[in-house]
Amino acid sequence: MASDIIAAALHAPFRSFEEAEDYLEDIAERSGVSHLSYWHIDIEQGELDDVVWLSTYDHHYTSAYMRNYTPLGDPVIARLIAGDDYVDWRDHQPENPVDDTLHNAANRLGISINGFSVGFQVQPNKLMVFSVSSFCHDVAWSDRIHQLRERFSAFALQFNHRMGPLLRSRQKDAWLMAV
Repeated sequence: MASDIIAAALHAPFRSFEEAEDYLEDIAERSGVSHLSYWHIDIEQGELDDVVWLSTYDHHYTSAYMRNYTPLGDPVIARLIAGDDYVDWRDHQPENPVDDTLHNAANRLGISINGFSVGFQVQPNKLMVFSVSSFCHDVAWSDRIHQLRERFSAFALQFNHRMGPLLRSRQKDAWLMAV
C-alpha cells in the first residue's frame, strides 16, 4: 500500500487546484484514512503573505476554521512554524474556548483527534504542512500513527512537488496584479 501511494504521487504536476483536491479525496479513500489536508504557507516578516489550503474536510468545517483562525493562530501550525517537524494531535490540548469549540465541531464533522501534521520548510519563509486524520480505536492509534507517518511523509513531499507549477502560477499572477 505504501508503495502505491508514493507511486501515485509521482505523476505529472496538477493542472488545477480542483484536480489536486480531488486527488487528495481519492488517496484518502484508497488508503483508508478519514482526511488529508495540505497547506502551503508563505510568511514574510512574521505575517502571512500567501496561503493555499486543500483538504478533504467538510466545507462547513473549513469555513468555520477560516472564520475563527489564521494558520498563524492555529496552535498545531504554530508549533510547526516554530520548528517542530511533527505534531500528534492527541498531544495537543485546546488552549482556549475557541480551540475547544473548533475541536468539537471538527469531531462532529468526521475529523478525528487521531491525526497528525508534518511540516517541511520548502524554501526560506515557505512552509508546507500536511495532515492526516484517521478514525481508529484510541488504543490502536500509537501503532497506526507510525504506519501513517511513514507512508504520508514521503507522499506529502511528492504532493508538494506536483503543486509547484500551480503555486508558482499564483505568485506570478499576484505579481502581475500588483504592477
